[in-house]
Amino acid sequence: MKKTVKIRKGDFGYIRHQRKVTILRTIIMLGISLGVFAVGYFYNGRDIKNVLTIVAVLGLLPASKSLVNAIMFIKAKGCSSETQTKILENGPNFHHYYDFYFTAYEKNYPVSHMILLNQALIGVTEWDKCDTKEGEKHLKNHLKQDGLKEIAVKIYKDADEYCERLAALHYEYDPLSDTDNNPEREEKVFAVLKAISL
Repeated sequence: MKKTVKIRKGDFGYIRHQRKVTILRTIIMLGISLGVFAVGYFYNGRDIKNVLTIVAVLGLLPASKSLVNAIMFIKAKGCSSETQTKILENGPNFHHYYDFYFTAYEKNYPVSHMILLNQALIGVTEWDKCDTKEGEKHLKNHLKQDGLKEIAVKIYKDADEYCERLAALHYEYDPLSDTDNNPEREEKVFAVLKAISL
């Protein structure tokens, strides 16, 4: 029997997986509401004035929320397999975090991959229209609010340039160093990022 692996936020393929889950959940929820409405409609002699109509309408509230989520996941794009392969070739020993889609009031910032090393949080976007400077400010502000003022943020637009940076960092990386490896800080940083990401 094949063991299924749960895909969590930050894992490669998270957006693709959540897209399928939210679409399926939305279809089921809408189907249940329509089914309840149909039962009430036909059971009461084709009259919509009944309790089951109210139940069906109330059922549309979570279905609508799920539909909005599904639309967001359809719009979002995760890390491509090609970019993931390049990243793993250039920085195999880092802790890798994928498929972030940061939402703000005015703009969204899709980031395909991120790592934290020392005081630097770096990432790459594969979306040409991403405003990386504003995205960096957005992330810095959220990190500061959680007491992580010392973290520098850099988002690259060019995957090759990003991979070159990863390779350079990998060359300098010491897995036994306390400054390179601070699991508590990394966990806190990515808890903040996961909380503000789709």
